Amino acid sequence: MITFKRASYLLVCCYLLFSSFHAGAWSLAWHGTIASSALDGGASEGQQKTLIAYANVLSSEFSAERKDWQRRTRYEIKKPSSSAALAEKAAYEAAWLAAWPDLVRSQKLSVLFKAVGATTPADLAAYKNYTTSTWHYHNVFYDSNNKLLLSCNKKNRGKLYSALSALESSLQSDLSISQQAIAFAFYVHLVGDAHQPLHNVSRANKHCEHDRGGNTYCLKKKGAKCSLNAHQFWDLAAFNPVESIDIQPVKHKAACGTSPAWGSYLLAEAKELVVNLYPKNDDFNNAKYRSNAKSIAKSRIEMAASRTAQIMKCYLRDANK
Repeated sequence: MITFKRASYLLVCCYLLFSSFHAGAWSLAWHGTIASSALDGGASEGQQKTLIAYANVLSSEFSAERKDWQRRTRYEIKKPSSSAALAEKAAYEAAWLAAWPDLVRSQKLSVLFKAVGATTPADLAAYKNYTTSTWHYHNVFYDSNNKLLLSCNKKNRGKLYSALSALESSLQSDLSISQQAIAFAFYVHLVGDAHQPLHNVSRANKHCEHDRGGNTYCLKKKGAKCSLNAHQFWDLAAFNPVESIDIQPVKHKAACGTSPAWGSYLLAEAKELVVNLYPKNDDFNNAKYRSNAKSIAKSRIEMAASRTAQIMKCYLRDANK
């Protein structure tokens, strides 16, 4: 078991869990927590150096995005000093790498690779002329009684699992360090996304009109505006700055190069959680609902970090070898 000890600088100064917040910053911190704790899962010194090299590639060509990330996570993620240990610097850069895909989702994939002086890898060629905005989710639709709506499958526009498969194939090929940096950052980020239940599930009506993974399902209003939707709530539900996060051993441990199997596990896990995702009678203040959500979300973060640690062992190359 790995105990995540970075609450002191990754999650300090957080606002109270259910107060108003900047949704993007919380999402970035969520990904940072997973990636940084995963790095504690046994990455060698050489792998830590490689990760920092990847981060340098992205920082050099996406400096505006890095400044935006630092601004939006300034309360949760503390920049290490120049004299900090390699592991602490690597943890910080892991958080940056894992967040970066959310900051560039509106740019075409080919543009991202061109920015770092690289061509789009062959395994990702089918996506090169499109943005990566659809990579972050997969939609399975359920009605308000938690009944699966198979007839709505045609409404799924998400490419989360096909993108994961393509990225994994790419990481197994001969890539330049610039190509590795982009493919690895996306892979780590999307594995994190896949563990958030509402990146897999949406509530829909009989006409297949859906809530976009809880993004249009309002839980809390401030005046006429929605101040907290279901998707944001599940992004937040596990975080408590005074608690450490225990990273459990990997379940459904898959060999490197088997992302389709991972996808089937992750979808099956998300489906099992459907009955817990929306409060009965829209009663968001129900203590049992909120407590249960916190427990589930914390478990999902632990599992995401465990699986990300496994990914790092598979695909984070060792600079010392």
